[in-house]
Order: sequence, then structure tokens, then C-alpha cells
Amino acid sequence: MKPVKWLILLLLIMVSAGAPIAQAKIHYRGYSLTDWYSFQSRDSIHHQQLYETVSFRLECPGTNSMSLVTHLRWQGDSADDFDSSSVFRAHNLYLSFNHANKLDLRVGRQFLAEGVGNGTFDAVRVNLAPFSWGSLALWDGITAPTSRKFEVQQARDAKAFGGALRLRSLGQFNLVGSYLYQEREGFKFRHRVGISGNVSLSSNLTGTALGYVNLNGPSTLHRVRALLRYSGMTNYRLSLEWAMGTPELMPDSPFEDVEIETFQLVRLSGAYRVGTDYWMGLRAQSLLTANEPNSTLGLTFEGPWGMIGYRQRFGDFGDESGFFGSAQY
Repeated sequence: MKPVKWLILLLLIMVSAGAPIAQAKIHYRGYSLTDWYSFQSRDSIHHQQLYETVSFRLECPGTNSMSLVTHLRWQGDSADDFDSSSVFRAHNLYLSFNHANKLDLRVGRQFLAEGVGNGTFDAVRVNLAPFSWGSLALWDGITAPTSRKFEVQQARDAKAFGGALRLRSLGQFNLVGSYLYQEREGFKFRHRVGISGNVSLSSNLTGTALGYVNLNGPSTLHRVRALLRYSGMTNYRLSLEWAMGTPELMPDSPFEDVEIETFQLVRLSGAYRVGTDYWMGLRAQSLLTANEPNSTLGLTFEGPWGMIGYRQRFGDFGDESGFFGSAQY
């Protein structure tokens, strides 16, 4: 078997990062995770698939703090002696400089959630927050490859930039305005603006709304959503949601010839406390397109151990029923 060079590299990174910093003024936190799958495929080939993840943050604290943030992954398959299947992926790998929480500068591969600018980019991002009432984030870079391989795309093929202005503490209301320009293979791919906000109507009642608009493409509307949620130290939990949007297909998607329709979604859910840590819930949802309405009804029972539920789906998309659940441990 050939040496698993990327696996060894990840382990060395973890060990070398953790050993010397114990005696230095550097804060370190992170983890490593190993996943191993063993199976035999239909053609009787035995596979030993290995996934090694290393994620850590090194930080020099202080008024002017610097950090190295990483989330790296290697994977391979014994079926080819970890040769062509050996892939090294970098989901996060950037340097960060922060000055008194007034200036935050990041350089490298990073996941951004700046309103309509959402995704992983090889970019320079600066966030300015000189005032208590808001902040301004600006970024410029290149869209990271979908595979997240440790490589950078050509700037002329995958240019991307954007920004987000955040206004907070406007009474009980927070507001975010954002912009995105993104190219794919040298052509304009996404050109979008958006606005979103949330409001606290009372100690138990909150609302959220957003609207994203395409500045190019066949459909001006990208997404509109409004959510009203009632919760808190009561025996009831209620939420009401309405959304409308147009699905987005990648230019090379196998479904690019499918006709895209704008949809509307209405969702209502509620739960009643039946014990100290137990809730009975009801969920209802209706998905509407031009010609194909579809609805779902469900019952749930939640406890400290998790949740179980039953749902019935019916409409032009077909009838379906079944149980579902989740476990907490």
C-alpha cells in the first residue's frame, strides 16, 4: 500500500500545532475526526474508505489579535491503494486580524454568510464596525471549487465580490442590506441584491423577513420569506411561515432543460407542553406551484431523548405517509 501522504500531513498538523503552544501565549482549540467505512461493492471489490478531518483555531489574543482558522479533510479508498481516490480538501483555511472588534480582516479560503453573498470563497474580507449601530462588510475574491480541493480557480473564470451593511439596535429591529456579483466560466452568473431583518415584537413574539432580487437572469424574484414565531416560557410554541421563490439551476445541471416555476410555501406548526420536558406537536404545510399543489400534515411527540412523528403527504406530487424521528444522546 502506498503511503497515505495527506493523512500523515493532517496528523502532523494536529500534533505540531498542539505541542509547542502550551508554553506560548497562544490559544488553541480544535479537534480531529476519523471516519472509516468498510464494504464490498456489487462487483465484489472490497473497499476501506477513510476520511480524516482536522479542524482547529490558533489565536494570539489581545487588542490586536491574529488567528489561523482551518477545517481540512482528506479521503481515500483502499480499492486503488489510496492513489487516485486520495483527495485533500480545504473547507476553511484563512488568516484573521481583529482590532478591538472594530476591524476584522480575513484572507484565504472562508465560508461567507453576508446576506445574498453566501458560499465558500478564496477571498479578502474586511468587516468595519466603528459604531455601535452597525457594521459594513466588503469582500473580493474567487469562488472556491465545488470539490473544495486545495486549488484556486482562475480569477477570470470565477470572479466574485460583494458586501453587506448591517444596522442594529434600531429599537427592537435589525436590518441587513447585501449585494453579490459572481461569475462562472467568465460569464455573469449571479448578480443579486437583498434585504432582510428581524424584529422583537414582545418577549415571546419575534418576526423575520427577507427579500432577494436577481439583477440578471430569467426571473427577477429569487426569494421572499416571512416568519412569525411565538415561544418563550409558556406552554405553547407557534410559528407561521410564508415563502415565495424561484429555484436556481446551475448552467451545467442535468435538469437545466426542466421548466422552472415560481412556488409559494405556507407552513404552520405548533406544540403544547404535556409535561416538564415533553411536547405534542402539529405540523401543516402547503406547497403551491402554477398547476401542482401539494400538502403535508404531521403529528410529533418530543422529549429529552429526541422526537418521533408521523406525516401524511397528498396532492398532485403523489400520496405518501410514514414515520420519522431523531435521537439525542
